[in-house]
Amino acid sequence: PPAAINIVGVRPHFERELVRHNIFTEPSALPMFPLKEYGNTHPGMELSYVQDGKPGAEYRNGAALAWLAKQREFGRTAAPWIDATDQKQTDIVHALMCAYISGGRFANLVEVGSSKIIDAAIKQFAANIDKFPGDSFPIFKGIALGTVPSAPRWAREYAASPRALGINRIEITPVGSAPDSLYTVTVRSLDVANPDYITVTSMGEKTARGSLVFYLPTVFEQVPGKRYNFSVATADGSSFSLERAEDTYAAVDYGLDLILERARSLAIEDRRDAEEILAYLKSYHQRAPQSTFAREALLNANEYLTAGHALEAYVAAVKAEQLSLPASFQLPPGGGRLVPYWINATTAEGPVKITIKSYDADAAEVSIVSATKQTVKLRWDAIETTAECNPGVSVDVSLVRRHARGNAPVTRKVIKRRVMRRRIPVTVIGPKPPVVIGPKPPIVIGPKPPR
Repeated sequence: PPAAINIVGVRPHFERELVRHNIFTEPSALPMFPLKEYGNTHPGMELSYVQDGKPGAEYRNGAALAWLAKQREFGRTAAPWIDATDQKQTDIVHALMCAYISGGRFANLVEVGSSKIIDAAIKQFAANIDKFPGDSFPIFKGIALGTVPSAPRWAREYAASPRALGINRIEITPVGSAPDSLYTVTVRSLDVANPDYITVTSMGEKTARGSLVFYLPTVFEQVPGKRYNFSVATADGSSFSLERAEDTYAAVDYGLDLILERARSLAIEDRRDAEEILAYLKSYHQRAPQSTFAREALLNANEYLTAGHALEAYVAAVKAEQLSLPASFQLPPGGGRLVPYWINATTAEGPVKITIKSYDADAAEVSIVSATKQTVKLRWDAIETTAECNPGVSVDVSLVRRHARGNAPVTRKVIKRRVMRRRIPVTVIGPKPPVVIGPKPPIVIGPKPPR
């Protein structure tokens, strides 16, 4: 069952998250065939998922980035399990970054060896959250500043640095092009077995120092030591040059915006999580009778999702789940009302947990578990009863309204009076009878007949 609703003062406190929705299944790390399809969109491992469960993850370094980017389409990763056995500090930092940008709410570091390495890795990870860990490289070498030639397209091969994990942000400073020029930025892997690439066409976002920032549509994996090709070109073919006043050679900066990628993951996962919990509650409400409060809360959650507010829909669905029967309430010493239900409990000695098993207009059934020996008084409108509780022992109590027990109030019998109705003659409307015209009778002239 979901966590109990805590009554704080006179107000209920609903959870934003439930443990039951973070139960995870260990994915099967089995190769997918053919292996030549391994890449950013084909993680190379079979993924296992179960209904009403979240996918888990176990990894040791940043090699799981492509897999995690694909897995977020199935909802949040419930329990990132990071194996720190004999791992280098960089590997642990990359593993923590993977957990963060994939939307993980927490991460487990297991098989921890040196505490110094772990402490240093956590500090390094925390320091990089609001920065863009990556690298930079020159387009030109040995050319004086201000004498860089212009061209409609510039390209450069580079090797990913040892601290590289992924790339979703590229910063350049084009000189000589129109302010509203469109640029096509492409990063391509030169690995023959994995020739992935990613491209974006945009005007870029201008920074305060005059450079342009381009955000890739998703994170693109960077394997330390492997070679990649970077290119940038104007869409209309106009020429431009790349340089920066403060740095002659580093004309291109590439890196990973951790906050941006986490926001992307949460946007994907929140929608999926909301859809899953709402589907679960719809099925659950169809199987078990529910109160009006639970049905209205579920309707409210569905309205949030329809309006496009996935996170609010998920939180509202958690509230609906806590209100769904059986619904548990944790009351402080003294008791209180099981808001929004209209049952009040009064305690004297200590806190109690009350679970509403059924609730309708006529009757309610609850169970009480007390931490101490005490008498608990229940009141529902005009109905009052008490329960003697022992520590840790559940006590069931039924609350039934008087009219529901068969003692319905006496009502006067309605006598139907006979009403005399006057018959109304029926008038038939139709054609008139024909008028027959014939000869007139003869006129006889003579003496009048005698009287």
